[in-house]
Amino acid sequence: MNASPSAAPAGLLLGGPLPSTATSVLARVAPAPQAAGGTSAWAQLQQRPHCDSFLEGLTVAPDGRVFALDLAWGRVLELLLESGETRTLAHYDGQPNGLALTPDGGAVIADFEHGLMRLDRLAAGASVTPLLARYAMNRFDGLNDVLVAGDGTLYFGDQGGSGLHAPSGRIYRRTPAGDLQLVVDGIPSPNALALDERRGLLFAAVTRDNAIWRIPLRPDGTVAKVSRFIQLSGGMGPDGIALTPDGGLLVTHLGLGVVWLFDALGLPVLAYRCPGPDPTSVALDRSGTRVLIAEAATGTILAGALPASTSGSSRSQTKGTP
Repeated sequence: MNASPSAAPAGLLLGGPLPSTATSVLARVAPAPQAAGGTSAWAQLQQRPHCDSFLEGLTVAPDGRVFALDLAWGRVLELLLESGETRTLAHYDGQPNGLALTPDGGAVIADFEHGLMRLDRLAAGASVTPLLARYAMNRFDGLNDVLVAGDGTLYFGDQGGSGLHAPSGRIYRRTPAGDLQLVVDGIPSPNALALDERRGLLFAAVTRDNAIWRIPLRPDGTVAKVSRFIQLSGGMGPDGIALTPDGGLLVTHLGLGVVWLFDALGLPVLAYRCPGPDPTSVALDRSGTRVLIAEAATGTILAGALPASTSGSSRSQTKGTP
């Protein structure tokens, strides 16, 4: 790892400069064929008239295959990193934003336009069908991310147009029996989610608060003492997050072109520099030693090495919070 304190972005670690490292490009995602003929509804809404793709939902399967979503053009993609090629598994009229693989060989998609969607298989020609569009009688405002817990429970965030001016975002859980429960509301733009089941903690990237929230989970799914775990500054705010094997947290900082690595106590360890301003999603490869990053502005998949330890103090290994 080529860490260079002198090349670090603004930031301090206990009074000293924060080390940073460059990332390498593994693949460039092929533009959506539809982009040649015009613009999409999402691109128009975001005032991006010339948008070939907008990568989200970077996900690594247990067998090492890598998947991503094209939010702008409704594509589910498999990224063949060895060759740098992109394979389209499904294309549909939607705005896929978050992806979670399921044990049956399919996936669940958090779609900003339609709600929760079901991908029937991780292969070319896969079909995308509706799974859940409402809480009680009301349609979701605009889903952003979804994850699957070990017992099959789904956690997903409803971001919509929420922000500090209108903190109306929510996080829900759907049990394997189909029960839908509200976990937290009043959130100013919930984005990516990460679940530490061993410690009973759910982490949420709250973009318009420019922060990572820490949400302790009780066994019945209710929460206690939600707190702001990490406070960022600059850019637009955190987008994608991912846990490291020893409890650290990777955070993509949209608008700043940086992916931060924090230890399990929330102290900054390292900054990964990206070639564009919009890293949206992050994951670890199958080895758990390489960080994969989706950078939407350049349509690239990046890689960087993960340090040997991000565990911080042993105090962080206790379950829950006082």
